[in-house]
This record gives sequence, structure tokens and C-alpha cells, in this order.
Amino acid sequence: MTSLGDVVIAIEAVGTVLPPFKVPQTDALAFAQANTAQDNVSPLLPRIYKNSAIDNRHMSIPDFSPDSPADAKPFFSAVAGEDGNFAVPVEDRFDKFREIAEKMVRF
Repeated sequence: MTSLGDVVIAIEAVGTVLPPFKVPQTDALAFAQANTAQDNVSPLLPRIYKNSAIDNRHMSIPDFSPDSPADAKPFFSAVAGEDGNFAVPVEDRFDKFREIAEKMVRF
């Protein structure tokens, strides 16, 4: 506990929560390889994913999930602009993450 004059700051609880979409690491790697716009990155991905020692990833959006509907508008997509950036701006992805994260942490 920290005291700043009349203000007391305390952590009352700590908890964890997993986002709803569980994706095997092999599926996440396949998705990343299919959707990278950087040719020099693709050959490095298998080593990066293997060395992470992660078996499954938990995502707040279904884009990486093999069960994701084909007609869903993905936040990450092979349809990138000529500049190699994803079709959906990073700010929009962050906004969606924040929206979902806020719902997951409410008690």
C-alpha cells in the first residue's frame, strides 16, 4: 500500500482471464505465414513460433481460429494494401480489443 498525502493506493485483488478463442500454435503459425506481407519475415516465423514454447494462444477475436466463419470481416487478412499494411487499421483492432477486454474483466 502506498500513501500520497490523503490519497491511499492499494491493490485489492489480482486475477486472470483467458480470451474466448483458443487457437493451437500450429494454426496460428499457418495463419501468420498465409497473411504476412513481408517476404523476409515468413521464413523466420516457424522458428519464432517454435521457440515461444506456446501450445495454444487465446485470442479475443476469432480471426486466428480455424472455426472462424469465412464471411466474417477479419481484423487480419491477406487482403492488404499495396503498402503491405492490413486492411483494418491497428487503431480499430486496438479499439475492438479494448471493448472485449473491458467485458472480460468486469465482475
